[in-house]
Amino acid sequence: MTIIVASYRYKHPPPKKKPRAVEIAAAVVVHAPKPERPRPKAKPAAAPPSRPPLPTVVVATNQKRLKRLRAELRMAQPREPSPEMEAFFARNVRPGGPLPPECKP
Repeated sequence: MTIIVASYRYKHPPPKKKPRAVEIAAAVVVHAPKPERPRPKAKPAAAPPSRPPLPTVVVATNQKRLKRLRAELRMAQPREPSPEMEAFFARNVRPGGPLPPECKP
């Protein structure tokens, strides 16, 4: 039976080298100043595409309140029932109303 012992020792990185002055001939390149580019002139803003006006202005301080106000606006508008919903309720709702509590099994 062989026992394997492993050990790990963290080694710190070597210290950073300090900058030193270099004593070699260096070529210095001087560039001519760049010519100034003509700036594009601002175009007049085109009229935004027309949209139908919103029915009500909703002002809210946070998203939750805004969502609630929009839901109230949607619920306040009369809506025509869809045939799918009518068929669902016709299939799943008891015609005489719910059973009284004492009759439930």
